[in-house]
Amino acid sequence: MSVKISKNQLNNFHNNTPIFAQASYSSPLPPASEFIKYNEAVPNAGDRILLMAENEAKNRHELQQKTISISNRNSLIGMIFAFILALCFLLTGAYIVLHSSDNVAITIAGALFGLSGMGSIIKTMIDNNKK
Repeated sequence: MSVKISKNQLNNFHNNTPIFAQASYSSPLPPASEFIKYNEAVPNAGDRILLMAENEAKNRHELQQKTISISNRNSLIGMIFAFILALCFLLTGAYIVLHSSDNVAITIAGALFGLSGMGSIIKTMIDNNKK
């Protein structure tokens, strides 16, 4: 089924069809031409928009600084605990080796215990340095 449209109907269609336009921007601030329109609509609106953007940037920077500071603190705490843990493994292994001179198997187990603690810490630090 086909519909026939006359030229007159087609012209009326084009003349009566609403046209929509949309503009967008990806920035914290609108273009300069928009600031004039904001100031015409509300006095000092442009200044208020600038102040809002400045405050938002300041808050974002403060949050990033806090995040970096907390990350650095957590890294330092992790290294301190890793050192304490490695020292415990090493001292326990040394104690077992020194106090089990009668039994070779226990001496070997103590040495492996001390070295395994150190090895796991060293491996973790090497893996973290690769990142």
